[in-house]
Amino acid sequence: IIRSAVFPTPQRVETLVAEYAEMVLVAKAQSMRTLSESTAVPITTFWRMINVLDAVESLYAYRTDDGYIVWTIVNAASEDDREAIYNREWALMEIHPCDYFDFHVLDREDESLSDLISFPPDALEFSRRWTNHALT
Repeated sequence: IIRSAVFPTPQRVETLVAEYAEMVLVAKAQSMRTLSESTAVPITTFWRMINVLDAVESLYAYRTDDGYIVWTIVNAASEDDREAIYNREWALMEIHPCDYFDFHVLDREDESLSDLISFPPDALEFSRRWTNHALT
């Protein structure tokens, strides 16, 4: 019996990768004991807003008594890239007006992130590497 292989279209692959990445993000958020599910919602929303920007590599966020500390990690970002990030920060604040956000944009300028900053162990990490791993 000869069977022909059916390969997914590039669009279907993109959809599968996005679904896988979302599952990983949700699983990571659910595994964080110090963050409730409702805590992860604004941060997940923000990641969805900024991960379409080429300059954005990752996002780290954690909760304090006052609100959310949010670090957007970029590499060699232009003024236009930064403006796009700032616009999305503003949009998130409009979506979640009752929450306090302390936003930071860190341009690592080809340096290793670990040489520049460290984050609390309970920080949520959203990274494009999840998407890259989905393909392997």
